Amino acid sequence: MKPPVMTALKTGRLNLVPFTQAHAADVQRYSGYWEVARYTAGIPHPYPPGGALAFARDVDFARRNGSGGLVFAISRRPDTAVVGMIDLNLAIDARSAEMGYALSPEVWGQGIACEAAKAVMAWGFESVELDVIEARALVVNRASCRVLQKAGFRRVGHGSLYMPERRKTGLFEEYRLLRREWRPARCGAKKTDG
Repeated sequence: MKPPVMTALKTGRLNLVPFTQAHAADVQRYSGYWEVARYTAGIPHPYPPGGALAFARDVDFARRNGSGGLVFAISRRPDTAVVGMIDLNLAIDARSAEMGYALSPEVWGQGIACEAAKAVMAWGFESVELDVIEARALVVNRASCRVLQKAGFRRVGHGSLYMPERRKTGLFEEYRLLRREWRPARCGAKKTDG
């Protein structure tokens, strides 16, 4: 299977564009907040200077080499400032993916995570032709668990996850959505030309 071609997505309030080095300054700012890092396994705290730029370079390299890099920068229209990121991490078989996201605390509670998730799910099922999208949320992050449920995921289990940046294990809930269960009508993402 050839690597997916990323495209810009538009929702009622959001633009989602392929993440690039141009977005690094905004991501650097909000990734430095403990409130963001504490709910992730991989964002270090304190966030190192230049961390977002290094991440952007890794994403660009993966995208150019067809080995991933399916990361979208999220902004509220008409503003272009990045308020979050969302990605699909393809499995080796390229028929399934795990979705992950992180948002700046300034936009928490506004439905942005759910709206972005629906857009990326639509793209994943329609354009990438995934059969399954999975997601995990730490049990203590009840808001993220609600986001996944509102986006249409169903809870399928729980477990523990080693969080290398915290040097500890966290309990998480696992969510899954199969292509046959997905309803395009509830995922109102529109493709744009740029």
